[in-house]
Amino acid sequence: QALTMKPVGPVAAAFVQDRAYIRNLMGPFGSAKTTTCIQAIIWGTMWQNPDRQGVRRSRTCITRATYGQLQDTVTKDWFEWFPKTRDNWNGDRLEHKVTLELPGFGLLEMEVLFRACEDRKKAEQVFKGMQLTMLYPNEIDTQDPAVVEFGLPRLGRYPPASKGGCAWYGMISDMNAPDIDNWTYDLLVNGDMKMSAEQVTAMQAELGRDFRIAFHRQPGGMDAAAENLENLPKGYYERLMIGRSDNWIRRFVHNEFGAV
Repeated sequence: QALTMKPVGPVAAAFVQDRAYIRNLMGPFGSAKTTTCIQAIIWGTMWQNPDRQGVRRSRTCITRATYGQLQDTVTKDWFEWFPKTRDNWNGDRLEHKVTLELPGFGLLEMEVLFRACEDRKKAEQVFKGMQLTMLYPNEIDTQDPAVVEFGLPRLGRYPPASKGGCAWYGMISDMNAPDIDNWTYDLLVNGDMKMSAEQVTAMQAELGRDFRIAFHRQPGGMDAAAENLENLPKGYYERLMIGRSDNWIRRFVHNEFGAV
């Protein structure tokens, strides 16, 4: 169902199929960002090499600042698509393993680890020893930048060569429009890799054009091209604006960056 779901809009569709090493989806409230990222995890699994039995595997770590936020938000969305059972869910470790059989394509085996990284110290502890394919910081602008610092080095380590090897790996993320002084602005919006243009060109020549940061910006909720409107109640965005400040409306309705 997740594979065959009609994309909520052209920006979301482009995000799902983008193979950039780091990609971000920015949109207003209600634009199906989390669902779109879940679809991206499925596609990232499909991009892997099959093992000798034809199984394509991935392991993704999904993060929020606290476990309460994880339970109230992204885990609910994930379990709507992939219900947990006694066999596939480890509640003590907050780890879920899902197997999908795709007719004419083969088997997918997706492991998802849910982790809270409230600060730099916690992020360093969480990622030690992890072997990952993908990193998904949900609402990344609300998290500590250490999630990226300690999470990225763990990517590309799963699946191992004995299980087909890792053909693609990277970070996917989503967020509402942040204030322009948020740490995500330079990295994800401006695509600042802290490298010179010559260094980036050299790295792309060696690693391919997917060595880049991709920023996907959905239209604002009141825009004629707004995405996911068919899944929202009539007047959703008009009601959101009641009693809100101009800056709040800019960020969460119109998907424009907040002022400082």
